[in-house]
Amino acid sequence: MKRLPIYLAITFLISWGSWWTLVGAIPPGSSVAGSGLFSLLYLLGGFGPAIGALAAVAATPDEGSLKDYGARLFRWRVGLFWWLALLAAPVAFALLKEWTAVWVGQGVVHPASLRPLANAFVLFPSMIIGGGLEELGWRGVAQPAAERRASRLVAALSVGAVWALWHLPLFLIAGAPQAGRNFPLFAADVLANAILLAWIYAGTRSILCCLLFHALGNTVTALGLLAIGPPAGAAWIAVGVKLAAAILLLMTAPRRAKDQPATT
Repeated sequence: MKRLPIYLAITFLISWGSWWTLVGAIPPGSSVAGSGLFSLLYLLGGFGPAIGALAAVAATPDEGSLKDYGARLFRWRVGLFWWLALLAAPVAFALLKEWTAVWVGQGVVHPASLRPLANAFVLFPSMIIGGGLEELGWRGVAQPAAERRASRLVAALSVGAVWALWHLPLFLIAGAPQAGRNFPLFAADVLANAILLAWIYAGTRSILCCLLFHALGNTVTALGLLAIGPPAGAAWIAVGVKLAAAILLLMTAPRRAKDQPATT
């Protein structure tokens, strides 16, 4: 059996098995932190992609050994440009979305929502666990596997669509941060993020860089840098601009036929 189906099966089994259980178990007005069991299931679901990736790689040595996967996971020698890119792009794209919303005359930015920059030192480590570790699977397994069957852009869009769908139960869990939010808008933003992460991965072949990029993006959002008010049309236009810019960036990425074993 191929690596990608194994990865997806294990990931969705763990994540959806945990989260859909919570959908029916937590009453309205309660929280995922309401009991130890609820918190455990919530966290376990988030670890689904990482667990699925390690299991799928171990089960398919013909598609690359654990050693090669580990080399990609811990690869940090990627060049100064890519380190600057993964540090700057999350902030740049958050500002791009805000400025677009303001420019079209519909968005309202809320400066009061900004949190002290010092909070990043606490938020960033937590975002590695609560988001960044997903990259062990989505870019570590799914993106390279999809690129063997389709163009890089089509692969990124396909992975992004599945990645967005993976989050769906979170929008139905009472007390979860995503509960009650606009899922289609979120899914469109996930597609843009999937393209940006495909760009980072294409240029670095480093899962570590994707992990850090993901965690930094979540940190920027948690700090309140991206805070666009109603109407919803402004947010949709902003996400559309982000999506177009991400596609243009991906088109500049170096072309490689397949993953090569990386050195650390």
